[in-house]
Amino acid sequence: MPMSYWPSIIDSQGEKTNPTTTTVMADTGALPTGVYDVTVIFSTEANAQFQVEHRNAANDGNVSDVAIYYAQANASVAPVIIRYATGQRNERFRVMLNQNLTGVAAVTIEAHRVC
Repeated sequence: MPMSYWPSIIDSQGEKTNPTTTTVMADTGALPTGVYDVTVIFSTEANAQFQVEHRNAANDGNVSDVAIYYAQANASVAPVIIRYATGQRNERFRVMLNQNLTGVAAVTIEAHRVC
């Protein structure tokens, strides 16, 4: 039986200076229903708290618990991989800050559908 292949969805909003809790750091956009390995890489020049969110199809609320990651100043956090299942079409994953940041930060998110 042939193996199915789904391309990865990758996004980064680039470096953000003094981002706030309303700044989208990275966003996969609307996704088809499936199971995804979501990989996130964080980089910051100041201590920061990032949150990975699994958003509903309307993108106006979180579907599941928010995962919070702490990053030390002038360090990149090793890639974090979380397995999520989307329950409805057009759900998405995004990364926001859990607190305002004075300094520069960047995030890359990749959603790879595994089934």
